[in-house]
Amino acid sequence: MSEKIDLLKLRLAYAQAGNDADPYNILTPYGQQPLYNGIPSVSESGQLNNLNLKPEKSSTAEIGAEIALFKGRLGLDVTGYSTNSKNQILSLPTPASSGYNSQVINAGEISNKGIEIELNAIPVRLNNGFTWNIMINYARNISKVVSLSPGVDRIVQLAPGEDASIQAVVGQRMGALYGPGFVRVPNGPLKGMPIIGTNGRAQVTPTSMYLGNINPDWTAGITNRFSYKGIYLEFLFDMNHGGVMVSRFINKATGAGQLAETAGARLKHAPSDVYNLDYYRDGGVLQPDASYARNLQIFDGSYSKGLIGTGPRDFYKRYYDHNSEQQLVDRSFVKLREAKIGYNLPKRIYANLPIQNIYISLVGRNLALFTKNNQFDPETGASTGSGLVGGFENLSLPTTRSFGANLSVNF
Repeated sequence: MSEKIDLLKLRLAYAQAGNDADPYNILTPYGQQPLYNGIPSVSESGQLNNLNLKPEKSSTAEIGAEIALFKGRLGLDVTGYSTNSKNQILSLPTPASSGYNSQVINAGEISNKGIEIELNAIPVRLNNGFTWNIMINYARNISKVVSLSPGVDRIVQLAPGEDASIQAVVGQRMGALYGPGFVRVPNGPLKGMPIIGTNGRAQVTPTSMYLGNINPDWTAGITNRFSYKGIYLEFLFDMNHGGVMVSRFINKATGAGQLAETAGARLKHAPSDVYNLDYYRDGGVLQPDASYARNLQIFDGSYSKGLIGTGPRDFYKRYYDHNSEQQLVDRSFVKLREAKIGYNLPKRIYANLPIQNIYISLVGRNLALFTKNNQFDPETGASTGSGLVGGFENLSLPTTRSFGANLSVNF
């Protein structure tokens, strides 16, 4: 092996693991109820449990390679994996006429495939002690629904939003987001534009449509560390590319005229006219000959001339209400996750003590965010009784920056 290669390692692994059900999913229990005319009473659970429930089983195959070069100056670790999970334990909604609202079943197969790459390098290492270390990691994971229960092609997993839901659909990635969206012009020069109804509002689909996936296409992180004679400066950037989410805040704040984006059209008019004029959405209006004509007739940002208009409140609020497509937000971002400056105290200070080293540092977290969405952090989630749910924002509190000081003593 070449002297430039310090380490070369190949990995191959296969494993199977089981996952048991939560407690009280086998037998359907009865719960004690208040006395009925002085007589003790019980009622059966609304969930039909499963006496024949099987544990989930996951099979994982992994292959990887690791190489280190140039006396530790460059290192690369690549891992690919594939996991198949069968007998998923799911709670499936049932018709109310059955006497239950859900039933516990073993269903389907989920395929989970991905790749992880980690690169470590020391681009600069000088004789005076200055060193620049960089670490880059990249991950891409695709989780796909292979099958569900016989006769079932989709399951609504979560629906914490007004209309949108996360569904597991056979043939699609996990995390598929569904909800109502625009009814669009089917053909002709205006193909794809929203259809404007006789009330001046954009028409919305009566059923849910596929809106995208809440999960990122890939994630990455970059850490840079500069050190010199015991002093070090470190930056960690996180990146998330792809994925969408539904925002209730944008819906409500736009309808109330609280966002700067709603001021554009209003500022084009005299204050006395703002609430007395009709506004016109861009889109297609159905004509008697079944063709479509463009609704908006002026493009100076005033939305003041067109075929069918509506008042200012409907112009904004009704464009977002119960229209999950219009509430969509791109979840891509770059974030300065952490910045740290520290100092490694010289050993002569504690040479007579049983201490190996002492570090002091100042640290800041969530210091900067770069994203297309100007209203909130795309990492936020909707709070539910079972915790935070990604893919939904429900009037969430802003993400906070934090600052602190650390003292680390190793014995």
